Amino acid sequence: MSDDTDIANGWERVPLGNVLTRIDAGKCVSCEERPAKPDEWGVLKVSAVTWTEFRQDENKVLPPDFDVPLDAEVKPGDFLISRSNTTALVGAVTLVRETRPKLMLSDKTLRLVFDESAVSPEFLELALRGPVCRKFIEENVGGASSSMKNITQVAIRQIPVPLPPLGEQRRIAGILKEQMEAVERARVAAEEQLEAAKALPAAFLRDVFNSNDAQTWPVRKLGEVSELLPAKSIATASDTEVRAVTTACLTEAGFEFDGIKTARMWQSDVELATLAPGEVLIARSNTPELVGRAARFPGADDAVVASDLTIRIWATGPMTSRFLATYLSQLFLTGYWKEKAGGASGSMKKITRKQIAGLEVPVPDDQTQNRLIETVAARTQAFNEIRASVDSQLKTINALPAALLRQAFSGQL
Repeated sequence: MSDDTDIANGWERVPLGNVLTRIDAGKCVSCEERPAKPDEWGVLKVSAVTWTEFRQDENKVLPPDFDVPLDAEVKPGDFLISRSNTTALVGAVTLVRETRPKLMLSDKTLRLVFDESAVSPEFLELALRGPVCRKFIEENVGGASSSMKNITQVAIRQIPVPLPPLGEQRRIAGILKEQMEAVERARVAAEEQLEAAKALPAAFLRDVFNSNDAQTWPVRKLGEVSELLPAKSIATASDTEVRAVTTACLTEAGFEFDGIKTARMWQSDVELATLAPGEVLIARSNTPELVGRAARFPGADDAVVASDLTIRIWATGPMTSRFLATYLSQLFLTGYWKEKAGGASGSMKKITRKQIAGLEVPVPDDQTQNRLIETVAARTQAFNEIRASVDSQLKTINALPAALLRQAFSGQL
């Protein structure tokens, strides 16, 4: 049992099994992967039980001839724990407050039934989300898979829960409920602000390149004002270790060196694939959300290579590399490549060198390019500061539930 200095005087920590009357196990059934209709039985997804909420968006349907046991239906008031899940969610608990009819407990989830003369389910939900219980759960999960873990019924019964008198449990649960609801409202508002901050660069660049002035700029094919440089493959079995660009390097705020990863390439390809300062890079093959992301490589002390997952562009003639990187970022941010990138797979899209060479790009005079680059740099810095501020607020808000739980269980409510 854990050190009791983390709980209020007069309280005790007891094994969860001391207040359990039974544990109901879910059923393992072969299901159809689709949303259940109102008259069909659905089965809880593994993602249904989280540390913060109960999700009812199940996408599994029982066979029509399956005989559902009477005690297998999930109902309001049920207390569920995730028996098998990802490392982050195994052991997560939730008190079901509402649910659709005809929803069956899955084999990944357990129902905990308590002696309600000794424990308040609302208090217990919060207590099991507290730092001591979370730590115990984390230390007692198992499983050979790196992605899926499980916790046994034996370990669940041993979770050390704080247990004040029942009246105190209800008082604390009521106060914490109000506090957690306020935190949730603040979190939702901060996330909305963050999404708005993320949208600022795209909105600004869209306005720049769709302005009346921009409509008067000359237009050229990119292949006429740039050179597409060679790209070489990363090969695990090759003979030379290299520092390679990944999509994480390509951001709207510029080239991010933290995204460089160690990889291997044939020595005969390294020189051809090594980047020069001023090259503009675009993600050639990636998910629909990341394909087409672009940035200008500013140069580095050590050699950096780009693989054939990246298209390398060397701006020539009237086109500056900074202006080109800005224009390509605008295309990415406004969703151009989501529509134009090809590929049979819905999860991976590709841009061809032919598409890049044939891309029509605006080519204003040098003075206009330089003025626009300076404006974009200033706005980008301002946008980044706004986003960093909101990010900081969100981190503070996300840390509040654990702090409130520690405060409550140490007797400070």
